[in-house]
Parts: sequence; structure tokens; C-alpha cells
Amino acid sequence: RLAFLQAKPREKAPLPVAAEVITGGDDTLVLASAGGSALPLPKPNAVTLDQAVIDVAKAENLTEVAASASTNTAFGDDIREVTGGRVNLRRGPGTNFNAVGRLTRGEQVLVLSEENGWVKLRVLETGRIGYMADFLVSDPAN
Repeated sequence: RLAFLQAKPREKAPLPVAAEVITGGDDTLVLASAGGSALPLPKPNAVTLDQAVIDVAKAENLTEVAASASTNTAFGDDIREVTGGRVNLRRGPGTNFNAVGRLTRGEQVLVLSEENGWVKLRVLETGRIGYMADFLVSDPAN
């Protein structure tokens, strides 16, 4: 007769329980007890601010400036439209640069500069900046 012995499963040691977390700069140290019982956590200290975090008047002014800047078409701004059906917006002035987006016919752009058949532009709707061949945008307004 053969007898088979069945091994009794070993009990796993309890996992350590975090007792305290100490953070300093980019490093975090977690202290734990070896037996699995957590040490009591200290209560966090209350924090109070002596002054307002946001100056509401300045924030409202910045909001107005940002809104007017995004819609400003004052003298000197070169606003044009994309004339191609679906055009790559590129990282640099050439087809060897990766596309960073695509624009469609009629989208408005602000031309920032022109060089060697390419225009550097900012898409008015999204604010994204990139390059496009100059023949794919409308002629400058006179």
C-alpha cells in the first residue's frame, strides 16, 4: 500500500500595516510594524491661511484680457482661413516634420510668421501653434 502525505498549506505571515507616512521633498517613507498591528496615527495639524489665495480683482482683469486677446483682430493681426479640405498642421516648416494636428477648410488662423513657402500660425479656436504650407491658407487681407 502506498500512502500519500498531503502537505499542510503554510500560513502566510501577516502583511505589515502602514503606521505612519513621512514625506519630505520627492521621497516618501512608510513605517510599519512587523507584527501587522498598526501604531496609532498622529492627527494632522490644522492649516490656516493668513491671506487670500486669489486676488479676485486681478483674476477678473486677467480673464478680461485673455478673452479680448483670443478674439482681437486689431490692426496688424494677420487672420486667414484654411483653404485645403484636410490639412496637416506640422511641428516645423517642412513635410519632414511630424504632424501635430489637422485643420479643415474654413478654420481661422493667425499667421505669426512666413518663411520659404511655410507659415507659422496659431489656430484661433484652440490656440495650437504649428506650420502649414502657405498655399493652403487664404491670401492676407489687404
